[in-house]
Amino acid sequence: MVDMQNHELEQIIKNADRAINNEDFEHLMEFYSEDATLVVKPGTFAKGKAEIVGHSLLSLITLIIV
Repeated sequence: MVDMQNHELEQIIKNADRAINNEDFEHLMEFYSEDATLVVKPGTFAKGKAEIVGHSLLSLITLIIV
């Protein structure tokens, strides 16, 4: 069961990475929850999909699901 969960998580990460590399931010937003928080840089956060979309065009660093 754990191996299957790890495989599913690895696939999600690969798909998200592909969207980032292709600069396909519309597809990338499918991986974010409505209340997601993106750490743009230490001390700077984008909260919610609308803010994340704005910051995603500039920088994708770390995602924290709240």
